[in-house]
Amino acid sequence: AGMLSRDRSILATGWVNRLPPQNVHRLYGPPAGRANSSFATWRTRLADEIAARVAAAADATRIVVPAALAEDAKELWATRHVPVGATVFAALWDAGQWRLHTIRDQRLPAVVKQPVLALVTPLPPDHSGIADYAAELIAELEKHFHVELVHPDPASVAPEFRRLPLRNLEWFAQHADRYDRILYQVGNSDFHQHMFSLLGRHPGVVTLHDAFLSGVVSHMETFGIQPGFLGEILYRGHGYAAAAERWRKVRSGPDPILKYPCSSSVIEPALRVIVHSREARSILLDHYGPQIRSKLTLIPHLRAPLDGPTRSIARRELAIDDATFLVVSFGSTSMTKLNHRLLTAWRDSDLGSDPRCQLVFVGGGNDDYSKRLKQECSGLNARVTGRTSNATYRAFLMASDLAVQLRERSRGETSGAALDCMAAGLPLIVNNHGSLSELPEATVMRLDDRFSDGELIYALESLRSDNAA
Repeated sequence: AGMLSRDRSILATGWVNRLPPQNVHRLYGPPAGRANSSFATWRTRLADEIAARVAAAADATRIVVPAALAEDAKELWATRHVPVGATVFAALWDAGQWRLHTIRDQRLPAVVKQPVLALVTPLPPDHSGIADYAAELIAELEKHFHVELVHPDPASVAPEFRRLPLRNLEWFAQHADRYDRILYQVGNSDFHQHMFSLLGRHPGVVTLHDAFLSGVVSHMETFGIQPGFLGEILYRGHGYAAAAERWRKVRSGPDPILKYPCSSSVIEPALRVIVHSREARSILLDHYGPQIRSKLTLIPHLRAPLDGPTRSIARRELAIDDATFLVVSFGSTSMTKLNHRLLTAWRDSDLGSDPRCQLVFVGGGNDDYSKRLKQECSGLNARVTGRTSNATYRAFLMASDLAVQLRERSRGETSGAALDCMAAGLPLIVNNHGSLSELPEATVMRLDDRFSDGELIYALESLRSDNAA
Protein backbone atom coordinates (compact mmCIF):
# COMPACT_ATOMS: atom_id res chain seq x y z
CA ALA A 1 0.00 0.00 0.00
CA GLY A 2 3.01 2.29 0.02
CA MET A 3 4.12 4.59 2.82
CA LEU A 4 0.69 5.16 4.24
CA SER A 5 2.01 7.56 6.84
CA ARG A 6 2.84 9.93 4.01
CA ASP A 7 -0.49 10.04 2.29
CA ARG A 8 -3.77 11.67 3.24
CA SER A 9 -6.02 8.60 2.78
CA ILE A 10 -8.19 7.70 5.75
CA LEU A 11 -8.59 4.05 6.57
CA ALA A 12 -12.34 3.55 6.92
CA THR A 13 -13.38 1.07 9.60
CA GLY A 14 -16.14 -0.43 7.48
CA TRP A 15 -13.77 -1.06 4.60
CA VAL A 16 -11.28 -2.81 6.89
CA ASN A 17 -14.00 -5.20 8.09
CA ARG A 18 -14.69 -6.34 4.52
CA LEU A 19 -11.15 -7.64 3.95
CA PRO A 20 -11.15 -11.42 3.40
CA PRO A 21 -9.48 -13.47 6.19
CA GLN A 22 -6.60 -14.60 3.96
CA ASN A 23 -5.46 -10.98 3.66
CA VAL A 24 -4.90 -10.44 7.36
CA HIS A 25 -2.11 -11.60 9.61
CA ARG A 26 -2.70 -11.81 13.36
CA LEU A 27 -0.30 -9.72 15.41
CA TYR A 28 -1.69 -9.83 18.95
CA GLY A 29 -4.42 -11.67 20.81
CA PRO A 30 -7.10 -9.85 22.80
CA PRO A 31 -6.39 -8.50 26.30
CA ALA A 32 -6.95 -11.29 28.80
CA GLY A 33 -10.19 -11.45 30.74
CA ARG A 34 -12.21 -9.22 28.45
CA ALA A 35 -15.73 -10.06 27.37
CA ASN A 36 -16.63 -9.83 23.72
CA SER A 37 -19.05 -6.99 24.40
CA SER A 38 -16.20 -4.79 25.59
CA PHE A 39 -14.11 -5.71 22.56
CA ALA A 40 -16.71 -4.16 20.27
CA THR A 41 -16.27 -0.83 22.01
CA TRP A 42 -12.51 -1.27 22.13
CA ARG A 43 -12.36 -2.16 18.46
CA THR A 44 -14.35 0.91 17.40
CA ARG A 45 -12.21 3.25 19.44
CA LEU A 46 -9.03 1.60 18.24
CA ALA A 47 -9.90 1.54 14.54
CA ASP A 48 -11.15 5.14 14.55
CA GLU A 49 -8.07 6.36 16.36
CA ILE A 50 -5.67 4.52 14.05
CA ALA A 51 -7.52 5.78 10.98
CA ALA A 52 -7.11 9.36 12.16
CA ARG A 53 -3.45 8.80 13.03
CA VAL A 54 -2.69 7.26 9.65
CA ALA A 55 -4.31 10.25 7.92
CA ALA A 56 -2.25 12.79 9.86
CA ALA A 57 0.92 10.80 10.55
CA ALA A 58 3.98 13.02 10.71
CA ASP A 59 6.71 10.43 10.62
CA ALA A 60 7.32 7.86 7.91
CA THR A 61 8.10 5.10 10.41
CA ARG A 62 5.72 5.43 13.32
CA ILE A 63 2.37 6.67 14.57
CA VAL A 64 2.15 8.10 18.08
CA VAL A 65 -0.66 6.49 20.03
CA PRO A 66 -2.39 8.35 22.90
CA ALA A 67 -2.37 6.96 26.42
CA ALA A 68 -6.18 6.93 26.43
CA LEU A 69 -6.20 3.49 24.79
CA ALA A 70 -3.50 1.95 26.97
CA GLU A 71 -5.96 0.45 29.45
CA ASP A 72 -7.56 -1.70 26.74
CA ALA A 73 -4.45 -2.69 24.79
CA LYS A 74 -1.47 -2.78 27.12
CA GLU A 75 0.58 -5.04 24.90
CA LEU A 76 0.20 -2.74 21.92
CA TRP A 77 1.01 0.44 23.80
CA ALA A 78 4.00 -0.98 25.68
CA THR A 79 6.28 1.45 23.86
CA ARG A 80 3.58 4.06 23.23
CA HIS A 81 4.43 3.87 19.51
CA VAL A 82 3.23 1.72 16.64
CA PRO A 83 5.63 1.27 13.71
CA VAL A 84 3.71 1.45 10.45
CA GLY A 85 5.65 1.80 7.19
CA ALA A 86 3.57 -0.20 4.70
CA THR A 87 1.49 -1.65 7.53
CA VAL A 88 -1.89 -0.59 8.90
CA PHE A 89 -3.29 -1.84 12.22
CA ALA A 90 -6.90 -2.67 12.96
CA ALA A 91 -9.03 -4.91 15.19
CA LEU A 92 -10.86 -7.53 13.12
CA TRP A 93 -13.27 -10.41 13.76
CA ASP A 94 -11.47 -13.71 13.33
CA ALA A 95 -12.54 -17.22 14.39
CA GLY A 96 -15.16 -15.93 16.78
CA GLN A 97 -12.89 -13.56 18.70
CA TRP A 98 -11.63 -10.03 18.38
CA ARG A 99 -7.98 -9.80 17.42
CA LEU A 100 -5.58 -7.02 16.60
CA HIS A 101 -4.17 -7.70 13.13
CA THR A 102 -1.64 -6.35 10.70
CA ILE A 103 -3.17 -5.92 7.26
CA ARG A 104 -0.96 -6.81 4.32
CA ASP A 105 -2.82 -6.76 1.04
CA GLN A 106 -1.24 -6.09 -2.34
CA ARG A 107 -4.73 -5.58 -3.78
CA LEU A 108 -5.54 -2.58 -1.61
CA PRO A 109 -6.69 0.51 -3.55
CA ALA A 110 -3.74 2.38 -5.09
CA VAL A 111 -2.53 5.37 -3.11
CA VAL A 112 -1.35 8.51 -4.90
CA LYS A 113 1.77 9.51 -3.03
CA GLN A 114 2.31 13.25 -2.63
CA PRO A 115 5.78 14.76 -2.39
CA VAL A 116 6.66 15.73 1.17
CA LEU A 117 7.31 19.46 1.61
CA ALA A 118 8.88 21.22 4.57
CA LEU A 119 7.55 24.78 4.98
CA VAL A 120 10.00 26.87 7.02
CA THR A 121 8.07 29.94 8.06
CA PRO A 122 6.69 32.14 10.83
CA LEU A 123 3.17 31.08 11.79
CA PRO A 124 0.33 32.67 13.76
CA PRO A 125 0.34 33.99 16.40
CA ASP A 126 3.76 35.37 15.39
CA HIS A 127 3.30 39.11 14.87
CA SER A 128 4.37 39.00 11.25
CA GLY A 129 2.51 39.59 8.03
CA ILE A 130 4.43 36.65 6.59
CA ALA A 131 2.92 34.40 9.27
CA ASP A 132 -0.56 35.35 8.03
CA TYR A 133 0.59 34.86 4.43
CA ALA A 134 1.83 31.37 5.29
CA ALA A 135 -1.50 30.52 6.92
CA GLU A 136 -3.23 31.16 3.59
CA LEU A 137 -0.51 29.44 1.57
CA ILE A 138 -0.72 26.15 3.49
CA ALA A 139 -4.20 25.33 2.21
CA GLU A 140 -3.02 25.69 -1.40
CA LEU A 141 0.19 23.74 -0.85
CA GLU A 142 -1.78 20.83 0.61
CA LYS A 143 -3.45 20.30 -2.77
CA HIS A 144 -0.07 19.24 -4.15
CA PHE A 145 2.14 18.20 -1.21
CA HIS A 146 2.13 16.48 2.13
CA VAL A 147 3.08 19.56 4.17
CA GLU A 148 5.15 19.60 7.34
CA LEU A 149 5.78 22.84 9.22
CA VAL A 150 9.14 23.95 10.60
CA HIS A 151 9.14 26.55 13.38
CA PRO A 152 11.57 27.53 16.17
CA ASP A 153 8.90 26.97 18.84
CA PRO A 154 6.21 24.48 17.71
CA ALA A 155 4.44 24.67 21.09
CA SER A 156 3.65 28.36 20.45
CA VAL A 157 1.97 27.79 17.08
CA ALA A 158 -1.78 28.41 16.90
CA PRO A 159 -3.89 25.26 17.49
CA GLU A 160 -5.40 25.20 14.00
CA PHE A 161 -1.99 24.31 12.53
CA ARG A 162 -1.35 21.37 14.85
CA ARG A 163 -3.27 19.06 12.53
CA LEU A 164 -0.05 19.13 10.49
CA PRO A 165 3.33 17.79 11.60
CA LEU A 166 5.23 20.52 13.43
CA ARG A 167 9.03 20.23 13.55
CA ASN A 168 11.49 22.24 15.58
CA LEU A 169 14.75 23.46 14.05
CA GLU A 170 16.90 20.71 15.54
CA TRP A 171 14.65 17.94 14.23
CA PHE A 172 14.50 19.50 10.80
CA ALA A 173 18.27 19.91 10.59
CA GLN A 174 18.72 16.21 11.38
CA HIS A 175 16.04 14.94 8.98
CA ALA A 176 16.06 17.48 6.13
CA ASP A 177 17.12 14.84 3.62
CA ARG A 178 13.77 13.04 3.98
CA TYR A 179 11.92 15.90 2.28
CA ASP A 180 11.18 16.07 -1.43
CA ARG A 181 10.85 19.85 -1.31
CA ILE A 182 11.86 22.61 1.13
CA LEU A 183 10.20 26.05 0.94
CA TYR A 184 11.48 28.99 3.00
CA GLN A 185 9.46 32.16 3.65
CA VAL A 186 12.10 34.84 4.22
CA GLY A 187 11.58 38.44 5.34
CA ASN A 188 13.45 41.31 6.94
CA SER A 189 12.71 40.66 10.62
CA ASP A 190 14.08 38.58 13.46
CA PHE A 191 11.38 35.95 12.81
CA HIS A 192 13.68 34.76 10.00
CA GLN A 193 17.11 34.84 11.61
CA HIS A 194 17.39 31.04 11.88
CA MET A 195 16.80 30.58 8.14
CA PHE A 196 20.22 31.84 7.01
CA SER A 197 22.13 28.90 8.49
CA LEU A 198 19.44 26.37 7.54
CA LEU A 199 19.52 27.49 3.91
CA GLY A 200 23.27 27.09 3.77
CA ARG A 201 23.03 23.47 4.89
CA HIS A 202 19.67 22.50 3.38
CA PRO A 203 18.98 24.51 0.20
CA GLY A 204 15.44 24.97 -0.99
CA VAL A 205 13.13 27.37 -2.79
CA VAL A 206 12.89 30.81 -1.16
CA THR A 207 9.95 33.17 -1.21
CA LEU A 208 11.73 36.49 -0.63
CA HIS A 209 9.19 38.89 0.85
CA ASP A 210 11.69 41.77 1.22
CA ALA A 211 14.45 42.48 -1.29
CA PHE A 212 16.39 44.09 1.55
CA LEU A 213 17.39 41.80 4.42
CA SER A 214 19.86 44.27 5.94
CA GLY A 215 17.61 44.85 8.96
CA VAL A 216 17.62 41.24 10.16
CA VAL A 217 21.31 40.83 9.25
CA SER A 218 22.18 43.89 11.34
CA HIS A 219 20.00 42.61 14.19
CA MET A 220 21.81 39.27 14.21
CA GLU A 221 25.18 40.99 14.52
CA THR A 222 24.09 43.62 17.05
CA PHE A 223 22.58 41.10 19.45
CA GLY A 224 25.41 38.58 19.13
CA ILE A 225 23.40 35.94 17.30
CA GLN A 226 26.04 35.85 14.58
CA PRO A 227 28.95 38.21 15.37
CA GLY A 228 30.42 39.98 12.37
CA PHE A 229 27.53 38.90 10.14
CA LEU A 230 26.71 42.33 8.68
CA GLY A 231 30.32 43.03 7.71
CA GLU A 232 30.65 39.56 6.20
CA ILE A 233 27.47 39.90 4.13
CA LEU A 234 28.38 43.41 2.96
CA TYR A 235 31.78 42.16 1.80
CA ARG A 236 30.55 38.96 0.15
CA GLY A 237 27.50 40.50 -1.51
CA HIS A 238 28.58 44.06 -2.26
CA GLY A 239 32.36 44.20 -2.12
CA TYR A 240 35.10 45.67 0.02
CA ALA A 241 33.94 49.28 -0.43
CA ALA A 242 30.51 48.43 0.98
CA ALA A 243 32.04 46.67 3.99
CA ALA A 244 34.41 49.60 4.57
CA GLU A 245 31.49 52.06 4.61
CA ARG A 246 30.15 50.42 7.73
CA TRP A 247 33.26 51.33 9.72
CA ARG A 248 33.82 54.87 8.54
CA LYS A 249 33.47 57.30 11.40
CA VAL A 250 32.15 60.02 9.09
CA ARG A 251 29.71 59.06 6.36
CA SER A 252 28.87 61.28 3.43
CA GLY A 253 26.12 58.97 2.16
CA PRO A 254 23.30 56.84 3.57
CA ASP A 255 23.77 54.14 6.19
CA PRO A 256 24.87 50.91 4.47
CA ILE A 257 21.85 49.18 6.03
CA LEU A 258 19.63 51.43 3.91
CA LYS A 259 21.89 51.32 0.86
CA TYR A 260 22.66 47.60 0.41
CA PRO A 261 20.12 44.72 0.39
CA CYS A 262 22.38 42.14 2.11
CA SER A 263 20.34 39.38 0.46
CA SER A 264 23.19 37.41 -1.12
CA SER A 265 23.39 34.85 1.69
CA VAL A 266 19.82 33.82 0.86
CA ILE A 267 20.00 34.10 -2.93
CA GLU A 268 23.25 32.13 -3.36
CA PRO A 269 22.17 28.83 -1.71
CA ALA A 270 18.55 29.03 -2.88
CA LEU A 271 17.45 26.67 -5.63
CA ARG A 272 15.00 29.32 -6.81
CA VAL A 273 13.86 32.71 -5.49
CA ILE A 274 10.24 33.80 -5.72
CA VAL A 275 9.53 37.54 -5.58
CA HIS A 276 6.15 39.24 -5.62
CA SER A 277 6.81 42.44 -7.54
CA ARG A 278 8.72 43.79 -10.50
CA GLU A 279 10.26 46.31 -8.12
CA ALA A 280 11.75 43.58 -5.92
CA ARG A 281 13.18 41.82 -8.97
CA SER A 282 14.64 45.07 -10.26
CA ILE A 283 16.32 45.82 -6.91
CA LEU A 284 17.97 42.42 -6.81
CA LEU A 285 19.17 42.62 -10.43
CA ASP A 286 20.55 46.11 -9.88
CA HIS A 287 22.62 44.98 -6.89
CA TYR A 288 23.60 41.43 -7.87
CA GLY A 289 23.67 41.57 -11.64
CA PRO A 290 22.07 39.63 -14.51
CA GLN A 291 23.73 36.37 -13.41
CA ILE A 292 20.94 35.85 -10.84
CA ARG A 293 18.12 36.44 -13.33
CA SER A 294 17.64 32.73 -13.99
CA LYS A 295 17.05 32.15 -10.26
CA LEU A 296 14.28 34.75 -9.96
CA THR A 297 10.62 33.95 -10.56
CA LEU A 298 7.92 36.63 -10.33
CA ILE A 299 4.65 35.35 -8.84
CA PRO A 300 1.91 37.76 -7.69
CA HIS A 301 1.41 38.05 -3.95
CA LEU A 302 -1.00 35.46 -2.57
CA ARG A 303 -4.30 36.74 -1.28
CA ALA A 304 -7.25 34.50 -0.42
CA PRO A 305 -10.85 35.73 -0.66
CA LEU A 306 -11.78 37.65 2.48
CA ASP A 307 -13.86 35.77 5.03
CA GLY A 308 -15.24 38.15 7.62
CA PRO A 309 -18.41 39.50 9.25
CA THR A 310 -20.86 41.72 7.42
CA ARG A 311 -20.40 45.49 7.65
CA SER A 312 -23.16 45.95 10.23
CA ILE A 313 -21.93 43.07 12.42
CA ALA A 314 -18.33 44.29 12.17
CA ARG A 315 -19.36 47.77 13.25
CA ARG A 316 -21.25 46.43 16.22
CA GLU A 317 -18.16 44.44 17.24
CA LEU A 318 -16.02 47.58 16.98
CA ALA A 319 -18.60 49.89 18.61
CA ILE A 320 -18.69 52.13 15.54
CA ASP A 321 -21.94 53.83 14.55
CA ASP A 322 -23.45 52.87 11.19
CA ALA A 323 -23.54 56.54 10.10
CA THR A 324 -19.80 57.09 10.67
CA PHE A 325 -17.58 57.54 7.61
CA LEU A 326 -14.69 55.30 8.60
CA VAL A 327 -11.23 55.77 7.03
CA VAL A 328 -8.49 53.28 7.90
CA SER A 329 -4.80 52.67 7.32
CA PHE A 330 -3.49 49.21 8.14
CA GLY A 331 -0.15 47.95 9.43
CA SER A 332 2.66 48.99 11.71
CA THR A 333 3.16 52.75 11.85
CA SER A 334 6.46 54.15 10.58
CA MET A 335 8.02 57.08 8.77
CA THR A 336 8.21 55.08 5.53
CA LYS A 337 4.46 54.41 5.61
CA LEU A 338 3.73 58.15 5.76
CA ASN A 339 1.19 57.88 8.56
CA HIS A 340 2.10 61.44 9.65
CA ARG A 341 1.28 62.74 6.16
CA LEU A 342 -2.14 61.10 6.28
CA LEU A 343 -2.84 62.54 9.74
CA THR A 344 -1.82 66.04 8.58
CA ALA A 345 -4.07 65.84 5.52
CA TRP A 346 -6.90 64.50 7.65
CA ARG A 347 -6.57 67.36 10.15
CA ASP A 348 -6.59 69.96 7.38
CA SER A 349 -9.48 68.43 5.42
CA ASP A 350 -13.21 68.79 5.98
CA LEU A 351 -13.23 65.27 7.42
CA GLY A 352 -10.96 66.22 10.32
CA SER A 353 -13.56 68.56 11.80
CA ASP A 354 -16.61 66.42 11.00
CA PRO A 355 -17.79 64.36 14.01
CA ARG A 356 -19.42 61.92 11.59
CA CYS A 357 -15.97 60.94 10.27
CA GLN A 358 -13.27 58.87 11.94
CA LEU A 359 -9.68 57.95 11.02
CA VAL A 360 -8.21 54.78 12.52
CA PHE A 361 -4.64 53.52 12.17
CA VAL A 362 -5.20 49.78 12.59
CA GLY A 363 -1.84 48.70 13.95
CA GLY A 364 0.94 50.69 15.54
CA GLY A 365 4.30 50.28 17.15
CA ASN A 366 6.36 51.04 20.25
CA ASP A 367 8.98 53.32 18.73
CA ASP A 368 9.17 57.11 19.16
CA TYR A 369 7.47 57.74 15.82
CA SER A 370 4.45 55.63 16.76
CA LYS A 371 4.20 57.27 20.17
CA ARG A 372 4.24 60.75 18.62
CA LEU A 373 1.60 59.76 16.08
CA LYS A 374 -0.65 58.52 18.85
CA GLN A 375 -0.20 61.77 20.78
CA GLU A 376 -1.00 63.85 17.69
CA CYS A 377 -4.27 61.93 17.23
CA SER A 378 -5.40 63.21 20.62
CA GLY A 379 -8.09 65.85 20.25
CA LEU A 380 -8.88 64.77 16.69
CA ASN A 381 -11.43 62.29 15.41
CA ALA A 382 -8.50 59.93 14.88
CA ARG A 383 -6.84 57.14 16.84
CA VAL A 384 -4.21 54.39 16.76
CA THR A 385 -5.39 50.94 17.83
CA GLY A 386 -1.99 49.38 18.55
CA ARG A 387 -1.42 45.76 17.61
CA THR A 388 -4.70 43.92 17.00
CA SER A 389 -5.88 40.34 16.68
CA ASN A 390 -6.60 38.88 13.25
CA ALA A 391 -10.31 38.97 14.08
CA THR A 392 -10.19 42.70 14.85
CA TYR A 393 -8.15 43.33 11.71
CA ARG A 394 -10.78 41.57 9.59
CA ALA A 395 -13.57 43.44 11.36
CA PHE A 396 -12.00 46.78 10.41
CA LEU A 397 -11.64 45.61 6.81
CA MET A 398 -15.35 44.81 6.66
CA ALA A 399 -16.49 47.87 8.63
CA SER A 400 -14.57 50.60 6.77
CA ASP A 401 -15.59 52.96 3.97
CA LEU A 402 -12.16 53.99 2.68
CA ALA A 403 -8.55 52.83 3.08
CA VAL A 404 -5.28 54.74 2.60
CA GLN A 405 -1.96 52.89 2.17
CA LEU A 406 1.07 55.08 1.41
CA ARG A 407 4.80 54.41 1.06
CA GLU A 408 8.19 56.01 0.61
CA ARG A 409 11.69 54.51 0.54
CA SER A 410 10.28 51.11 -0.34
CA ARG A 411 12.84 48.33 -0.38
CA GLY A 412 11.05 45.71 -2.39
CA GLU A 413 8.26 44.67 -0.04
CA THR A 414 4.69 44.06 -1.21
CA SER A 415 1.81 45.51 0.79
CA GLY A 416 -0.38 42.63 1.87
CA ALA A 417 -2.62 45.19 3.60
CA ALA A 418 -3.34 46.97 0.30
CA LEU A 419 -4.36 43.64 -1.25
CA ASP A 420 -6.55 42.90 1.79
CA CYS A 421 -8.33 46.22 1.25
CA MET A 422 -8.96 45.37 -2.39
CA ALA A 423 -10.20 41.89 -1.46
CA ALA A 424 -12.67 43.53 0.94
CA GLY A 425 -13.92 45.84 -1.82
CA LEU A 426 -12.70 49.02 -0.11
CA PRO A 427 -11.99 52.16 -2.12
CA LEU A 428 -8.22 52.53 -1.79
CA ILE A 429 -5.90 55.54 -2.02
CA VAL A 430 -2.24 54.75 -2.75
CA ASN A 431 0.75 56.68 -4.04
CA ASN A 432 2.72 55.68 -7.11
CA HIS A 433 5.59 54.14 -5.20
CA GLY A 434 7.23 50.70 -5.10
CA SER A 435 4.95 47.73 -5.60
CA LEU A 436 1.89 49.97 -5.09
CA SER A 437 2.62 51.38 -8.55
CA GLU A 438 1.98 47.90 -9.99
CA LEU A 439 -1.67 47.76 -8.88
CA PRO A 440 -4.07 48.03 -11.85
CA GLU A 441 -4.84 51.66 -12.66
CA ALA A 442 -8.63 51.23 -12.63
CA THR A 443 -8.72 49.58 -9.19
CA VAL A 444 -7.26 52.33 -6.96
CA MET A 445 -7.07 56.11 -6.62
CA ARG A 446 -3.38 56.65 -7.28
CA LEU A 447 -1.52 59.78 -6.21
CA ASP A 448 1.89 60.83 -7.49
CA ASP A 449 4.85 59.20 -5.77
CA ARG A 450 5.75 62.54 -4.16
CA PHE A 451 2.23 63.84 -3.65
CA SER A 452 1.32 67.10 -1.96
CA ASP A 453 -0.90 67.46 1.10
CA GLY A 454 -3.44 69.17 -1.13
CA GLU A 455 -3.63 66.15 -3.45
CA LEU A 456 -4.25 63.80 -0.54
CA ILE A 457 -6.87 66.15 0.94
CA TYR A 458 -8.65 66.26 -2.42
CA ALA A 459 -8.66 62.45 -2.64
CA LEU A 460 -10.11 62.10 0.87
CA GLU A 461 -12.81 64.70 0.33
CA SER A 462 -13.82 63.51 -3.13
CA LEU A 463 -14.20 59.90 -2.02
CA ARG A 464 -16.17 61.10 1.02
CA SER A 465 -18.51 62.93 -1.35
CA ASP A 466 -18.86 59.86 -3.57
CA ASN A 467 -19.82 57.82 -0.50
CA ALA A 468 -22.43 60.37 0.57
CA ALA A 469 -23.94 60.36 -2.91
